[in-house]
Amino acid sequence: MNTRVQTARNTTSIHRRDFLRAGAAGMMGLSFHDRIATKASGQAPEAKAKSVIQLWMNGGPAHLDTWDPKPEAGAAYCGPLKSPIATNVAGIRISELLPLMARQADKYSIIRSITHCNDGHETGTYIMQTGRTPTAELPYPAMGAVLAYKKGQPTELPPYITLTSALGRFSEAGFLGSHYKTLVTGGDPNAAQFNMQGDAKTAFDLNQEKPELRDRYGRNYFGQCCLMARRLVEHGVPFVTINWGGWDTHANHFDAMKQLMPTLDQALSALLEDLAQRGLLSSTIVVWYGEFGRTPRLDMAEPWFGGRHHWSACHSAVVAGGGFKGGAVVGESDAKGEYVKSRPVFPWDLAASMYKLLGIDPNSRLPHPQGSSIAYVTPQAAGQNESGGMLTEIM
Repeated sequence: MNTRVQTARNTTSIHRRDFLRAGAAGMMGLSFHDRIATKASGQAPEAKAKSVIQLWMNGGPAHLDTWDPKPEAGAAYCGPLKSPIATNVAGIRISELLPLMARQADKYSIIRSITHCNDGHETGTYIMQTGRTPTAELPYPAMGAVLAYKKGQPTELPPYITLTSALGRFSEAGFLGSHYKTLVTGGDPNAAQFNMQGDAKTAFDLNQEKPELRDRYGRNYFGQCCLMARRLVEHGVPFVTINWGGWDTHANHFDAMKQLMPTLDQALSALLEDLAQRGLLSSTIVVWYGEFGRTPRLDMAEPWFGGRHHWSACHSAVVAGGGFKGGAVVGESDAKGEYVKSRPVFPWDLAASMYKLLGIDPNSRLPHPQGSSIAYVTPQAAGQNESGGMLTEIM
């Protein structure tokens, strides 16, 4: 059997009904005792955020064509997207394909110096999702699984939900086990009917939203997933991942950008505005990224015809809400967007910052399956990785 197919099957979530009836009590028990022990040791930071909406751009989005435009680098790098636009924050420019997001730059911050230097989809996904480099010893859990373990199940809904397909690159729960796997919903929120079973049905019913609001998000897969994510955090779900593919643009890159970017612009701007209007943005972290960026220099040769390939040395992420300040840029890429010029931000730095805002001590331990005492929430606790430090400038 094809190894990649087998891996994808192994990472499929547990069945919806199994999750709702299987180890919720055990999950809550472990988390409760963990929280009591953490508080007793005086290590629990104050939580500013209650939930995370993770916007996962599966395949790797191009930083030069989104949040870090480089028109001065010339056509060999910027291609036809050579006219970045000003935002409502002085000095910040973004892609001309993001006009709605340009009006809301005061709500989010751009990190232009993410780096981890691994150009493989599977490994890049593992690194960005777990905040760790892979080792032969142990597969670590994704942030959503850690949050499920640390915070328990606050409502009848699962604490870690993915809309709507599994990432398929790694096992999200890692050594924490199947109780902490994400619930993958399947389906399409833009379809006429999108149901789940039992008590979850109300939270997933987009028909309860006004048609005008659904239009505002965009009547498409990603737009309706963003609206669904807002409903889920409103119902108390701690971690929601939206898995949106199509960003692996090796060929005909700019044709793909002209299709993907307006959808991204409409949905993400609507999500931030909607969360803010409902008083939810202050308690909800919204984070946008993929497993890496794309090569700054275009590949004009056949069969790519202006494509961009994998590039992890320097790429971008966006954070908003939940204690993250808006209207700022963290880090800087060089003149061609190829390498970090200043303030490197490693995936574990971003993860540690998010954990802290969620009230989880980045230096606390996780339950190692072999009983080892060296399984920490983030690798910085053991001094295992080079670090640029937490994002204190926007926290």
